Amino acid sequence: MINFFRRIRNLPAGKAGKMSNDNKPLKPAWPVGRYAKYAIGEILLVVVGILIALQINNWNEERKLAQMEISLLNDIRSNLEQNIVDMEYGMGLNRNTLKHYKKIYSHLEKKLPYSKDLDSSFGLMINWHSPFFTRTAYETLKNKGMDLISNKELRYRITELYEMEYSWLVQDYDRGEWVFSQGVKEPIINKHLRYSINEQNYSFGTAIPVDYEKLLNDPEFLNMLSRLIKKRNSGLRRYQAAIIKTEETIQLIDQELISRR
Repeated sequence: MINFFRRIRNLPAGKAGKMSNDNKPLKPAWPVGRYAKYAIGEILLVVVGILIALQINNWNEERKLAQMEISLLNDIRSNLEQNIVDMEYGMGLNRNTLKHYKKIYSHLEKKLPYSKDLDSSFGLMINWHSPFFTRTAYETLKNKGMDLISNKELRYRITELYEMEYSWLVQDYDRGEWVFSQGVKEPIINKHLRYSINEQNYSFGTAIPVDYEKLLNDPEFLNMLSRLIKKRNSGLRRYQAAIIKTEETIQLIDQELISRR
């Protein structure tokens, strides 16, 4: 053993130095700085991956919303076309009743004798068209959120059409007709007219004055008829305004749909 240590002491300086260095700690294969860079790179890759995934998800959501918007616009357009058909039918019916009311009014105002031609006109005294609007697509839009329509002007026009124009015809005009009919018109009509029944559909047909002379000299009947004519004229003007605005809204929808192609 002593001889072994003696040999180590007698080794050349280079070899001895090499052995003495064997006890020093080993240097790491990668410096600490490289580990940090590698870790940061991994984190950045994960973050970029998450951002890309979120962006793809956003694109998919936006695409779904755009498809839903287009589908709803097509449905609203279809509903509006049906509303125009209903309003045009209503205008035709109300114009016809108005023509007969004016005929009666002119006859009574001139104190003309009774004519059987008046019977069909009297028979229409209780008639008017109650507007009905198809709202299915609009109600769906309200449930999903009005912001689904990205075009602000179009969104406003659709809302204005349903909440103002259509609501006025239903809540003001039609309700006004009902109130006037029940409170004013029907009591006077029941006093002066006797209605016949159409046996085919059991609807009211013609009406015959109970006593034409009393009807002719009753200012209440003529006053009621005058108010009815004014009310029906006002309704026709609002029908026409609603049709025009509905047509304009359909044009805006068409422009929006064309821009999405």
